[in-house]
Amino acid sequence: MDGNLPSRPVTSLAADRLSSNRTNNNHVTEWMFDGNKDVSDSLPINRPKTGSAKTYNADSRLPSRHGSAAGDYSGTSRPMTASSGRIGTAIGSHRGIPGTASRLLASAAQNRQMTRSGIGLQTPVNVHERPVTQQGLSGFRTTTTGRGPVRQYQDKSYFLGLLRAKMTEIQTETSKLAKEIDEANEEQSTYLEYDKRVKELASELTESQGILADYNLLVDKINTDTNRAEVEAEAIKLKAQNDMEWKEVETLFEEKQDKEKKIKGLETDINQERYLADNVISAMQPSLREKYLELKNQNLSYQDELERMNQDLDRLNDQKTRMEEEISNSSLKRDAFALFEQLRSLEEKRNNLIREEKLRGTPAEERERLLQQVKDDNAEISLMDRQILEIQENIQRQNDEMNQIDQDFGRESDAEIGRLSELENKIQEITENMSRNISHGHQLPTESGFAIMKDDLAFKQDEMEKSKYTLDGLNKEHRQLQGNLEKMGALEDKIKSEMISLKDKMKQMEDEMIVFRDLDRLKVDAEEKRDFLDKQSTELSQRRIVVAQNLADMKTKYDEIKKQLGENETHTQLTNLERKLSHLEQNNFTVKEFICNKKAELDIGPIKSSVMKLQREYNKKLILSMKKTP
Repeated sequence: MDGNLPSRPVTSLAADRLSSNRTNNNHVTEWMFDGNKDVSDSLPINRPKTGSAKTYNADSRLPSRHGSAAGDYSGTSRPMTASSGRIGTAIGSHRGIPGTASRLLASAAQNRQMTRSGIGLQTPVNVHERPVTQQGLSGFRTTTTGRGPVRQYQDKSYFLGLLRAKMTEIQTETSKLAKEIDEANEEQSTYLEYDKRVKELASELTESQGILADYNLLVDKINTDTNRAEVEAEAIKLKAQNDMEWKEVETLFEEKQDKEKKIKGLETDINQERYLADNVISAMQPSLREKYLELKNQNLSYQDELERMNQDLDRLNDQKTRMEEEISNSSLKRDAFALFEQLRSLEEKRNNLIREEKLRGTPAEERERLLQQVKDDNAEISLMDRQILEIQENIQRQNDEMNQIDQDFGRESDAEIGRLSELENKIQEITENMSRNISHGHQLPTESGFAIMKDDLAFKQDEMEKSKYTLDGLNKEHRQLQGNLEKMGALEDKIKSEMISLKDKMKQMEDEMIVFRDLDRLKVDAEEKRDFLDKQSTELSQRRIVVAQNLADMKTKYDEIKKQLGENETHTQLTNLERKLSHLEQNNFTVKEFICNKKAELDIGPIKSSVMKLQREYNKKLILSMKKTP
C-alpha cells in the first residue's frame, strides 16, 4: 500500500480510557500496551494524536470519531462530523498540536499496537451479535459517569488478559486455601496435645472430686457426732461387701473369658463345618447340587415363614391376653362370655344329636344293628372266657412246676449237703493222713505212690468244686423261679381284676340289652331329649340376642359416660394432678437416690481415723517435748 495513508487520530476518550484502565484491569488489555513492540514496526504510517484533553461532564457531548471542526478533510487528519453550529474540538483550532492527554500518554501511545478497524458508537447492536463483555453472560452493569462507553471489541490479547486475571484470582484463592489447610494441620497437631492435657486434667479433677467428697463426708460425720465405732463397723462392712463384689466380678470375668473361648472354639468349628459343607457341595454332581440348593432355599423360606408365624402367634397371644383382661375387668363381659361358652357347648351337643339322628336308620335296621351288637358282645365275652380259662390253666401248671421244683430242690439240696459233708470228712482224713505222713518222714511214699495220691487229691478237689457249683446253680435257679412265681402272682391278680371288670361290663351290657330291646321307648326318649334341646337352644338364641342388645346399649352408655368424663373439667384436673403427682414422685425418688449417693460419697471414716491418729501422735510428741524441756 501507499505510504501516504491517513492515520486515525486518538481522541480524548481513548486517552481517558487509557488513564482509567491503568488502575483497572477489567478494561486494559495486552494489545493496548506492549513495551516490547514499536508501533512503527507493525503499521506503515503512525497515527497522529488528537489535541483534546478536555474533561466532559454529563451534559456535554463527546467528540466525534469521524473528524474535527477544522474544515475540509486534508488527508493527514480525520475530518469533523458535518454538523452545523457545533462547537469544534480542540483539534480544530490547534491543528497539528497534540493535546494534553496525548502529551501525557505519548510514550504509551508509541508502544501501543493500534487496531486496523473499529466500530462506531451509533452502530446498532443486536442481542445475538453482542460480543462477550467484561460482565460475561450476566448482562451489562451501569457504567461510571465520566468513563465513557465500555470496550466493544475484544481480540486474543483481551481474553489472555482476562485469563491472567482469573488465574491471579485462582492463585490467590489457592494460597488462601493452602493457608487454611496449614492452619487446620497446626490445629490438628495441637489437638492431640490438648486432648492429652484434657484427659490428664479430667483425671486430676476426678481425684480432686474424690478428695473433696472425702472431706465433705468427714465434715458431715463431725457435724453429726458420729461414733468412731460405728464408722469403723461401717467401714469393715463396706470392705467386706467390696471384697465380695470384687470376687464376684473376678468370677464373672473368668466366666466371660471361658465363654469367649468356647464361642471362639464353636465359631472355629462352625467355620470348619461350613468349609467341609462347601467342599462337599462343590464335589456334588450338578443335578444333586441343584437339588441341594433348591432344598436350602426352601428351608430358608420355611424359616422365614416360621418366624412370621411365630410373630403372628405372639401377636394373637397378646391380643388374647388383652381380651381376657378386658373380660375379667368387666362383669358384663364375663357373663356374656360364660353364656357364649354355654351356647357353644349346647350347639356342639345339638350337632352330635343331629349326627346320631342321621346315622340312625329304620326300626328294623336298629333291631338288626342291636342284635348284631349283642352277637358281637357275646362272641367277645366267650372269647374272653376262653382266654381266662387258658390263663388259669397256665397258672395252675406253673404252680405245679414250682411245687415240683421246690421238692426236687429240697431233695437235691439234702443230697448235696450230705455229699459235701462226706467230702469234708474225706478232706479231713486226708489232711490227718498227710500230717501223720509228714511227722513220719522216713515213711514217705515212693514217687509213683505220691503221684497217685496227688491225682486222688486233685480228683477230690474237682468233685468238691463241682458240688459247690451245683449248689450255686441250684440257688440261682431257685431265685429265678421265685421271681417267676412273683410275676405269675402279679399276673394272676391282674387277671382277676380283668375278670371282675369284664363281669361288670357283661352286666352293664346285659342291662343295656334290656333297654335296647324297647326301641319305641328309646325313640320317645330321643324325641323328648331333642325337643328339650331345641327348646333350650331357642331360648338361648333369644337370650343371646337380648344379651347382645344389652351389651350394645351398655357399650353406648359406657362411651357416653367416658366422653362426658373426658369433657369434665374436674376429671381433667384430676388426671393432670395424677400425672403431676407421678412426676413429683419420680423426682422425689431421684432426689432420694441422689441424697443416698451423696451420703455414700461423703464417707469420712478413713480421713477421720487418719486425722485422729495424727492428732494423737502430735499430742504424744507435744507431751514428750514438754517433758524434755526443763
